[in-house]
Amino acid sequence: MPNYEQKIISRVEKRKENKNHYNKNNLTLSHNKINSFVTQKNTLSPNNSKIFNTQNNPFIQHKRMKSYSTKFMRDDKNKNKNNKNLNYQNNLNKKDDIPLNSYHRKINEMLEKLTDEKSKSILLLIDSNIVNYEDKIKLLFSKKIIFEQIKPNDILNDELRKTNIQIENLKNKKEINEDEMSIVNKLISYPSKTAKTGLNFLTNERENELMNDENEINKKLLKMIYICLGEELSSNNLKEGYEFLFKKYNVNSIKNLFFDVIYINVFYNSLNDKNNKNTDKIIKIISENKSIMNNNLMNNTNKTFNYICFSLDEICEFLKEIKNLNQETKNKVRLEIKLKQLTDEELKIKKKLKIND
Repeated sequence: MPNYEQKIISRVEKRKENKNHYNKNNLTLSHNKINSFVTQKNTLSPNNSKIFNTQNNPFIQHKRMKSYSTKFMRDDKNKNKNNKNLNYQNNLNKKDDIPLNSYHRKINEMLEKLTDEKSKSILLLIDSNIVNYEDKIKLLFSKKIIFEQIKPNDILNDELRKTNIQIENLKNKKEINEDEMSIVNKLISYPSKTAKTGLNFLTNERENELMNDENEINKKLLKMIYICLGEELSSNNLKEGYEFLFKKYNVNSIKNLFFDVIYINVFYNSLNDKNNKNTDKIIKIISENKSIMNNNLMNNTNKTFNYICFSLDEICEFLKEIKNLNQETKNKVRLEIKLKQLTDEELKIKKKLKIND
């Protein structure tokens, strides 16, 4: 993250000039300043903004931390064994007044005492919304002095509290009748588990086959991908065509291009798009190639292409479904998608904390 450390260190120096900057009355203000800086940075660099917003993306489920250090988590579990459920319940009960989690206060106290600028920068990253909670936990292990004071469960409990509040806020906004609910339930089922599983079978080796085998089916696939992104295909070379997209959208594979960009554009952002021009193009080109896709699936002639066929088919069907919906219904679908994503995230955090409802 170029220039972030330098800017954060500069903020630390300003904190030195005013020792009372982190008193109780100014905690919320300092957090807002950091988050404002991130918002401005993302606005200036729209192609890179997803780096800091992955936890809010409804479809980015596959890029997550694999595991924590067994030793550190064991120590943390022993420390919190007797009070983890109590802490969680206490946080949820405070709906009107949302206090800072204790680890935020620890960070403020540590910033006053530490002389190591790198540690201060790491602490400020952990304290802000620049990185998601899973990356914050990874940062804990980068400095022993930080991990001695702040544990993974501190961050997980804080994230659980924030997620729960978001869920409650969205539930309070729900105004949906029975007829609308049947439409919504159908639309939020996209993309299906089958489609996502197919993409997960795209290994580096299989993707290289798609990018280097200049056959007609692979060329049609690239063209469909370009249309889904609203891009104009200018290269006749498959590899060059994919590399252009990877560079523009800051991804490194076809799989990530679908999960991180196409899925979000189609199954979420399109619900807020009043211009159906690109929607019609996507439906048209995929519909024109459905016979090729079906024949390929039946004869199993191009296995790698087959892994993407399910996603392309669902993209087409989803866009057909929403094409004639009014904006009010589309907004309700968006709300339900966000609510589903938050509920899934809440469940995942609870599993990490070993909390049972």
